[in-house]
Amino acid sequence: MSLNSKYRFFLSQNASSGPQAAREIKANLGDGAGLVVVPYFELPPYGEHFEDTEGRFPMLATFEKFYDGNDDTGNTFWFAHVLPEEGKESENKPPEYLTIEPFGGKIVLTRRLFNTNERFVATWVE
Repeated sequence: MSLNSKYRFFLSQNASSGPQAAREIKANLGDGAGLVVVPYFELPPYGEHFEDTEGRFPMLATFEKFYDGNDDTGNTFWFAHVLPEEGKESENKPPEYLTIEPFGGKIVLTRRLFNTNERFVATWVE
């Protein structure tokens, strides 16, 4: 699953929306697995690639090694759910989800509309 790390990954074969991916992970792998969940942060526009310069995703280095040795390179996967801004949870805004994909020789994050169908990465810590 992963290389000498506490992080483990599972790549889905089927595409689904961000929220559906989160439900499928829980149904198939249990409560210990899921999309990565991060506190709110200012997100770039939809479709714009960005890197984790703030260290919000410490598992990305391990994922890159896992991904490089996998036959699924070149694909886009749901990876993370960004929680609503504190105090604004009740506002009627769509959920925020991020994908990961190879771009320019590295793995980048991309903000996507939650209803886009992509495969997903289930992540858990052992």
